[in-house]
Amino acid sequence: MSDVTKDLTVTSTCTDKQLKAYTSKQATFIVDVIPPSEAAFAAGQRGFACVAGVEGAGEVTGSIKS
Repeated sequence: MSDVTKDLTVTSTCTDKQLKAYTSKQATFIVDVIPPSEAAFAAGQRGFACVAGVEGAGEVTGSIKS
């Protein structure tokens, strides 16, 4: 996880600013990253997911996919 969170692609992609640019929702996003599993990473997978919640919104489900 620490290697993933240090990666420039991750740190420039999974941000509140990027989510605001991608959506029309003007809120403060709490953003986290889900890296590939250790086994998947060892097998060459480098994909990751940005997960976010709207600050103060409580538990909400939904998705943004590009």
